[in-house]
Amino acid sequence: MALTAPSFRIAAPGWYTDPSNPTHQRWFDGTRWTARVQATPAPTAAAPAPPPVITAPPAFASAPAAVQATIPDFGAPTAHDAHHDDATNPSGERAPGRNTPARVALVVSILAMLGVPIAAVAGIVLAVVGLRRATSLESAGCEPAGRGRARWALGLSLVGAVIGAILVTGVVRAVMADDAADASTDIIDTLAVESAISAGMAEKTGVATTVQCPEDLVAGAVTSFQCVATDPDGSWTLVDVQIVDATGAWTWEQR
Repeated sequence: MALTAPSFRIAAPGWYTDPSNPTHQRWFDGTRWTARVQATPAPTAAAPAPPPVITAPPAFASAPAAVQATIPDFGAPTAHDAHHDDATNPSGERAPGRNTPARVALVVSILAMLGVPIAAVAGIVLAVVGLRRATSLESAGCEPAGRGRARWALGLSLVGAVIGAILVTGVVRAVMADDAADASTDIIDTLAVESAISAGMAEKTGVATTVQCPEDLVAGAVTSFQCVATDPDGSWTLVDVQIVDATGAWTWEQR
């Protein structure tokens, strides 16, 4: 009568609970049980259930000893009996990670889009930190959480930086224009002009004169004007004042 070999549930090589002695472990090489045994280590978790024993069919009992020696006399272990060091994630999937810098960067980048320069700078820095954090998580075998947020935050922050630069440039130009307008509406100091003309005429003629010039003259709006110089005896003469440049420098000449 032909012998039919028994079927087994094959597992990966490793130490498994010895079916013939539950207090020990026996090495299974992936095909058959070996003679290597060791005491079962102190359990750190719930001990695995012993594997099911597959009994050889009746015909196997009458097989020659040489044939029986090539086949283990107890069931092969299953993969469930192996000791896993992946207890935190037995499914094999990457564990989720946290990426707080990327989340904060996305919020800050929204402020950057409103034209806040400091928010744009902070958003760029946080986005770069978030991208590095995602790379570190991926290298550690975790899900690279926040990578998409960090990329969006970086793009929005860069756009916000451009918007902020445009707004700042506009403000600076407006301030400069206001300063130019204020300068153009400066009133000429006619008192200083009158004093300078009076002193100059006294130096030339030796006679003290009283000089009176028009008031409220706007710098840039006039290029020349006339003043009246009056002697102590009441005689008067005209004095021509010429604005020579945009800085307000002037010269005078008596008629």
